Amino acid sequence: MGEGYMINEDKQVQRFLKVYKEKLPAIDPAWRDEVQQVAADMHEHLFEEQVTISRLKEKHHIHRKSFPVWFKRALVFYPREYLIHHRIEAGKLLLKEAEASVTEIALAVGFSSLSSFCNTFKNREGISPTQWRERNIKTETKLRINLRRFLRRA
Repeated sequence: MGEGYMINEDKQVQRFLKVYKEKLPAIDPAWRDEVQQVAADMHEHLFEEQVTISRLKEKHHIHRKSFPVWFKRALVFYPREYLIHHRIEAGKLLLKEAEASVTEIALAVGFSSLSSFCNTFKNREGISPTQWRERNIKTETKLRINLRRFLRRA
């Protein structure tokens, strides 16, 4: 594949990630200020590798040990879990919809390496990203075939 293909794939991936970020939960003014600040920053930089909970807490001068509990009350996940959850969910969207390689997807959603993405993915989903992609594409293909058959009978 030529260089133009890679540029188009990158644009496709970035488009999917932009849409994913737009669907994140809105920042609720009822949340504690610290939670609002970190969640907003997390949403803005969700897919950047250098975003860590330590850096976010440091940036927003949060030194309280109770912060993770406040965050979980507002967003259902502890901060690190929230970050990983959304990176994996965005990765699943890309695995299903984009034609990018698993490595490209891993890096695009903020993992530092393919192995880090694959290990995290497998721990959460029970199968590798490649297996997940194959299963979901096969399932979707079967659904389309069954729908066509059904429509022909009608």
